[in-house]
Amino acid sequence: ITAKGKPQISTMRVIYQPQQGVTIVQWQFEQSIGWLPWEKLGSIMNDKILGPMMEKNLDQLRRLIEAETSSL
Repeated sequence: ITAKGKPQISTMRVIYQPQQGVTIVQWQFEQSIGWLPWEKLGSIMNDKILGPMMEKNLDQLRRLIEAETSSL
């Protein structure tokens, strides 16, 4: 919850598709914004800041899992 009491939700889903032998990890960040221009600008800034960080962390998770499964 932000300082103004608006919720911010981070959700992670693991989707297993056995037919393709694929597991998908989906990570999303939801932010409640109002109609005010600076709230919309703030959400764009959050996307530019959090997006690359989340992609980097997902890539690190992928590499860790691949390393663990290759050692089995």
